[in-house]
Amino acid sequence: MLNSICITVDIDPDGLSGKSINRNTLSFDAFHKIKDTFTDKIRDKTKTDIRATWFVRIDEQIRINKESRLYLIESNFPFWEKTMQQNHEIAWHPHLYKIINNTAVDILTNDIEIEETIGNLWQTIQENKLDIKTFRNGEGWMTTALFNLIEKLNIHTDSTAISGKEVKEQDSKNWINAPNHHYYPDLLNCKEQGAKRNTIELPMNSWQFKASYDAVAKLRYINPAVHTHYFKNGLQYINQHWEIYKNTSTWVFISHPDEIAKANKKDLLYANNIDVYSDNILLFQQFLQDKNISVTYDTIHEASRKYK
Repeated sequence: MLNSICITVDIDPDGLSGKSINRNTLSFDAFHKIKDTFTDKIRDKTKTDIRATWFVRIDEQIRINKESRLYLIESNFPFWEKTMQQNHEIAWHPHLYKIINNTAVDILTNDIEIEETIGNLWQTIQENKLDIKTFRNGEGWMTTALFNLIEKLNIHTDSTAISGKEVKEQDSKNWINAPNHHYYPDLLNCKEQGAKRNTIELPMNSWQFKASYDAVAKLRYINPAVHTHYFKNGLQYINQHWEIYKNTSTWVFISHPDEIAKANKKDLLYANNIDVYSDNILLFQQFLQDKNISVTYDTIHEASRKYK
């Protein structure tokens, strides 16, 4: 048996992820710290060829504050040239915000506004001939209308779902019925499995463990940036619930640069250490190999193409 591991990095500004978020932070220092050595470190640890999927912010907040929707592409062009030569993937990761006086106040909820915003952003992507095949919406929310829209744009794969996540008060973030493996979303409800269609969902795989500040174990997406003892607890959870996971052939990991890069203060959840991150990747590889499962490191697009 062969499984794909997809290493994905959401290039969000520093301080956007975590227990508390600041939607208006716009420093990308952590990305600049990790980008040039990131995959080399993992390759050295795993002794395996690594191709990562980089989810790049291309949205109106970036345009307003950085003067170009493509700021992260244009200001790091030599890096992207190198990553493309190594067969990495550039994917699209907009944060669709309602912006008032240059301040992001909330996510968009109006379907017409969402469609107009996505249309404008896609026009920029097309005009600049970016080969985008994969999408992940910021803050893990999705509506059926938005999913159907990105399918019309001929985006082959979405990776927004957080399998099993329950958010009763906000349906767009509620993934309670999404399986922990790739699936074709139902035409009337993208959070549930349906018939085969053009665009497939590769969820961020989830597991459970209890952090030091949690009252009980919490469902989380698989993030190799956490401290190793938490990562091992997550592996133990998968092993104990293997019946749920045994049909998973693609494992989608997600991290953000400021969870990986060295930080000035210790974090209770994240190690902020690329060596710990690489060690955790190797632990997962060995976990699968112990189950007689071979491993390849694929981009999201490669993994979805193999499945299709």
